[in-house]
Amino acid sequence: MPHLFFGGICVFGLIAIFIAALSEFQRLGSGDSVLSRRQSRWRLISAGLWILILGSFAYATIFMWPEANSPRAEKLQFSKVIAGATMLLLPAVILLVLDVRFTMLAQKLSRRKFEAGLEEIAQQEINKVKNSKRDGANAVENSEEI
Repeated sequence: MPHLFFGGICVFGLIAIFIAALSEFQRLGSGDSVLSRRQSRWRLISAGLWILILGSFAYATIFMWPEANSPRAEKLQFSKVIAGATMLLLPAVILLVLDVRFTMLAQKLSRRKFEAGLEEIAQQEINKVKNSKRDGANAVENSEEI
């Protein structure tokens, strides 16, 4: 029975990743994504790979789980599916690490652009205040001369 629990967790993870991938695909299409198109594509490839891995684990553990008295061929088929899914874990983890790294770089770049924009707005406000004080001082001098 624990294999059914594991299979259920795999199905739940598969559904979650599928929904996240659809959301990312929608953001990519509408242009609302903070990420570059290249990074979004890599993220979708990673999601597809994880869906394949979790789907394989779920299928194998729910439908192919060999009983103690199962024939050797059935056990071998189960082990092939599990081994294939396990071999896909390394590329999936590498893509995940790269995605996290690129996302951190994109956030850092976005934060720098935002801070530069704030500095520009602050400088404009400082210049406005200086100009208004200067204009106010000139107006006071002109009124004293009259």
